[in-house]
Amino acid sequence: MVDFLDRRTEDFVNYWISTYYVYSEEYALRRHVEGFLDAQHRETTFLFRKALQYFGKNEGVPHLEEIGQDRHDMQTPFDDAYTNLSTFFTALMEFLMIHHENRTLNCSQAKLFKALLEIRKMEAASGLSLITGYYSQTEEINI
Repeated sequence: MVDFLDRRTEDFVNYWISTYYVYSEEYALRRHVEGFLDAQHRETTFLFRKALQYFGKNEGVPHLEEIGQDRHDMQTPFDDAYTNLSTFFTALMEFLMIHHENRTLNCSQAKLFKALLEIRKMEAASGLSLITGYYSQTEEINI
């Protein structure tokens, strides 16, 4: 699964950006900033490659505390930052299911389900890291 995703990193990142991210508040606020989308694409690619290194280890994606801090500093609303993280993992599951249905991902349903469960575990751990980072810049948590 990791090899499959590693070979298709660009396709996945483009899928998430075009399917979800371009509809976010963060994108709407910064879409006219020169180079912003390219920077977002690079950051997402970096994080995705890090996620692949931790796939199957029951851990969150590293650097998400820093991303949370960055989004706080950028004044991205918390709910939008969290939604972007959630849609990243949703897109990843969709991406695998699409390729499985199209038979470009050759694995059993059991292996696919195991991968989807692992993605869900990574999402939960990553969400906690994002929250910790976002709110490390403030004394108050309003979720």
